[in-house]
Amino acid sequence: MIISARQILAADALMFVLAGTFLGISLGIDIVLHSTSSVVVAVEDGAKFIGIACWMTFHVSAMARLIGERLAR
Repeated sequence: MIISARQILAADALMFVLAGTFLGISLGIDIVLHSTSSVVVAVEDGAKFIGIACWMTFHVSAMARLIGERLAR
């Protein structure tokens, strides 16, 4: 578990934290406000989109780093 956490944070800690933060914001808005107002839905979906984009960026940068390390060998 600790080894995995070190590898995750070594990959791109900022993107990992941002993804969790924005996905958490989206979830929090959905649970707390649970509104059908177009503004609330737009803010929730915007936070979700940013969270997903950060999550994807985290995985792509981790993959690129690993491929670079393998090719350097």
